[in-house]
Amino acid sequence: MSNLFRISVYQSSNTFIRFVQFLILLLSVVMLGVVFYPVVQIHSLGTQRTRMLSNGRAIHQAILSYNLTPVAYPSSLDPWPLKESEYYEANSTAYFQWLMSSEVEWLPEDFGLFSGADVPQANSLENFQSENNAWSVVSDVSIDSASQTPFLVTRNLNESRLVDWQDSGQNRFENLGSGKPGGYVTPYDREYVIVINIGGGGHVLSKRNLNWENLNPASIDNVIMEP
Repeated sequence: MSNLFRISVYQSSNTFIRFVQFLILLLSVVMLGVVFYPVVQIHSLGTQRTRMLSNGRAIHQAILSYNLTPVAYPSSLDPWPLKESEYYEANSTAYFQWLMSSEVEWLPEDFGLFSGADVPQANSLENFQSENNAWSVVSDVSIDSASQTPFLVTRNLNESRLVDWQDSGQNRFENLGSGKPGGYVTPYDREYVIVINIGGGGHVLSKRNLNWENLNPASIDNVIMEP
């Protein structure tokens, strides 16, 4: 066998080995991606929910601070949501617009507080509309309400009133996310509901505890102002 032939066979063999090594490396990368992508995705979704909790608490704290600090406004201006008000319509978007308006400025124009998973962020008060608002608001609550009374609820709850589950016997959410035709699917569809209580605490209701008893432990039936 000539030296030239031996060199050719050796080079071909090395090329094949390198090709096989490349395929093994590529397969390893793909397998790692398959294993770790769900973990990364779950972590990202968890971070989004944590951010929504933080945003809701920030809204609550901003309102609470003005309620507790004497300011130069008429006493008739109530920072807590009312289902019947001369200053805004009975929806949470109008309520938040009023809180951010130059009339009172009880909330900063930080529109990231109202956006979330698949809820786009507005860029100005004039452009802040229902599609930019992830929060529904429970009306006629205040710092005098029981601390576990719900104040903010993510809009995918799709309810216009809290349910008195003790008297009605209805404990399941009937219209959650895509379960209500034409209702709000975002931010969490039927997977989660985030609640901020009037006492300032907040929690994430997941599939195992998505019911009225957990959201509304006092079993009140206040009107919910949706976006």
